[in-house]
Amino acid sequence: MTFTESIKTCFSKYFTFAGRASRSEFWYFMLFCLLGNTILPLFDGFVLGMSSIQPASSVFVLVIFLYSICATTRRLHDGNHRGWWQLIWLTPIPVFIAAYVLNARSLMIVGGIAVIACFFMILVWLIAKGTEGDNRFGSNPLAADA
Repeated sequence: MTFTESIKTCFSKYFTFAGRASRSEFWYFMLFCLLGNTILPLFDGFVLGMSSIQPASSVFVLVIFLYSICATTRRLHDGNHRGWWQLIWLTPIPVFIAAYVLNARSLMIVGGIAVIACFFMILVWLIAKGTEGDNRFGSNPLAADA
């Protein structure tokens, strides 16, 4: 799948959590998001002359937010993982709250380690090759491309 095909596919599957996404579809779309989040603040600052309020960048982030959640869910489905695993980022929050309330630096370190562990677990799943053939979330997206 090419860069433009990936973007078209992700935009056409708005609010579609079902199915699977190939690595190329997901990572090209993430590259598009990264480019937008890099270029639009520069556009806001240099062209529009707005440094504190960034309308183009803010609109892009608001629009792209749900698309990226849907694409990530479909990518996790390709590896036969539920999309709900994206919420694992919320698990360290009670640790951080407890660290703040108790003023415990050690709990803050534990929470930081938990965040890093969650990041790498999800990253490995997003990078890994999807399951061969059909899985419980649908047919192989690469078989459809061939």
